[in-house]
Amino acid sequence: MSYNEIPPKASALYSIEVPPTGGNTGFLNMYTEYNALPVNLRAELAGRKLKHDSTHNSVYELRQGMEIPIDLTTSPGAVHPIVCTHPDSDKKTLFLGRRKYSYVLGLSVQQSELLLDRVWAHCVNRRFYWHHQWRVGDLVLWDNRYVMHQREPFDSSYRRLMIRTQIQGNRPKQ
Repeated sequence: MSYNEIPPKASALYSIEVPPTGGNTGFLNMYTEYNALPVNLRAELAGRKLKHDSTHNSVYELRQGMEIPIDLTTSPGAVHPIVCTHPDSDKKTLFLGRRKYSYVLGLSVQQSELLLDRVWAHCVNRRFYWHHQWRVGDLVLWDNRYVMHQREPFDSSYRRLMIRTQIQGNRPKQ
């Protein structure tokens, strides 16, 4: 929910029904992703802000009343520092949100895309990835301020029923 001006600081997900295979959740530790960035890429990100798309939901369906962004420099979405300082640990962390329709302020769209491509290529290699295989009754809590998560696909002939709650957060700080 990085597209919100004040994203939640934590989330909890409780499994009620899970498919026999798939539908698991992967988590990325953005502290370690930041610390593993090449020095030159870390320097390029310092002080930069990212616009997080609010036109699409988490499965990239267009939200009701929204239009597909034509110009990413003027599209709707919250703006947050790419590199944040966690308010409790004072550690630096990446704060990325979804990739599609994101935009790095102050750059041309082409420069923004190239920079984000490099950052995401670094992050998606799964070095700092934890994979949770759901069982009925599992409860997973995570800190949204330094963890990203993604549901993996599953056979749509099965149900995956979860209850999710979130804890109110604060605006990410640089």
